[in-house]
Amino acid sequence: NAAHHPTSKRTTEERHRAEAELRKVYVIFVNAEIDAKISEEESENDEMYDKLNEIIISASEVLEEFKGHLRQFIVDDKGVVLIATFGLRGSTFPNLVKEKALPATLAIHERLLQNCGVNNRVGATFGKAYCGVVGGIRRHEYAVLGPTVNLAARLMANPSNPGVLVDNNVQHEAGTSYEFTALPPVKAKGYTDPVPIYEPRGAVERRWLKAEKGFVGRKDEMMKILETAKAIMFSPCGAQFFLVTGESGLGKSAVVSQAVERLKKLGLMKRKRVVVTKKVTKEVEKLAPFSAFRTIFLDALREIEAQLRNGSGSDLDESKHSISLSRHSLFKKHGGNSAHGLGSSRHSLSNSQHQNRRA
Repeated sequence: NAAHHPTSKRTTEERHRAEAELRKVYVIFVNAEIDAKISEEESENDEMYDKLNEIIISASEVLEEFKGHLRQFIVDDKGVVLIATFGLRGSTFPNLVKEKALPATLAIHERLLQNCGVNNRVGATFGKAYCGVVGGIRRHEYAVLGPTVNLAARLMANPSNPGVLVDNNVQHEAGTSYEFTALPPVKAKGYTDPVPIYEPRGAVERRWLKAEKGFVGRKDEMMKILETAKAIMFSPCGAQFFLVTGESGLGKSAVVSQAVERLKKLGLMKRKRVVVTKKVTKEVEKLAPFSAFRTIFLDALREIEAQLRNGSGSDLDESKHSISLSRHSLFKKHGGNSAHGLGSSRHSLSNSQHQNRRA
């Protein structure tokens, strides 16, 4: 057997030692609160197996989307626990916590609640841990070990856990992108002092930028936006929308803000009413159908309702048109560059016909 050959054994040990490392890792512990005990009733067991499959599939889909790893899925007499990680070798990213790990943590919690109907408690931490193989030559596994891992498990099991708890490292890394509620510190193995803990309340909504004076550049993108809007405002065409895509920081919000300001002025000149509404979706809403458009639809319906209440008393043109713009991730690029637009924002144009038309 090659595994027992001295050279083979030495090579395996050397490889295991070479792969072992201390690195900063984000660890998630999830406790799904379901009864996973085997019953004498076959139908009850089948329901339990289906629910367990549903839990692991839902969590795996979120981890795949955010580029995380499923470490373990444990079902024993202590309950159902899922362990996941971010930041292992080959899967590190800039702004790992606030753009990948923490959004995934909240998404898993919400997904199990909403899609699976399973109450769950989550603990998440970020810090240095041993990452490498543990065990012998013939039987071993890749493990993540350290005080931060133990702390994540402790936060998950905390009796006062409201749903999701994180440590101060996660809160620090997330910065001002998320809102947190501070809770009483806890004592944990491997820590001398009590550890501050927090409940993440969700992502802070980004502000819609104001149009700046002296804006220069992006003429082609601006013209495309204005042409689409004019087609809706001044011709009987159907509803249209445009997509603005590009890397973060290229100025997507700035160019759209400028376009909106120009459209408002154009509407006043032509006696057209321009209504602007926006929606900033949270990471946990990405899996919900039409999450980016719900607020826009509601605002459009409210606008139509207001027009019906006001009757024909408005001094504006009877043919009412509205332009709706929402901010979220864009899904299309034109050619090789992100021209026509810029970023992870979704912008849509919608046309609501004259005021006596009901929704």
